[in-house]
Amino acid sequence: MTAAKDHEQILRGHIRRLLIMNGGMTNIEIAKHLRLAGIRISDDYVGRLRKKIIREKLKSELHWTLRVFLQNFIDQMDEADRRLWQIAAGKSEPARTRIAALGQIRENRKAVLDKLFEAGVFKRQLGELKTLTLMELVQDVTQAPRKA
Repeated sequence: MTAAKDHEQILRGHIRRLLIMNGGMTNIEIAKHLRLAGIRISDDYVGRLRKKIIREKLKSELHWTLRVFLQNFIDQMDEADRRLWQIAAGKSEPARTRIAALGQIRENRKAVLDKLFEAGVFKRQLGELKTLTLMELVQDVTQAPRKA
């Protein structure tokens, strides 16, 4: 990183700490605290950095929410599949029931992949799947055009 980016990261760290201590602080109060610590910064610049911090927090919360939802959904499908495999592997069940259980397992796996696609974990491309990093996923979701 460049020196300017490093300096911005340091300032954002200071502002983040002040906001953790008191989330209701105004930009003027934050700038005042920073000046007392020997850091000269304008109120407007504090506001811009504060907006960046809020965006980072929102991206983090969005990622956490998506991750928890997807994990719960996958766990539910795995439990259903476990029970369905018992039916499919059971010799006492009629053939029609065993085939239906296998079909339902296939539908459950398809549902899991569909949810992962909808969440943006994979991007549909001709003939291949592309995985995204966590930050690419969050950026895609937060920068998606909103419908009016």
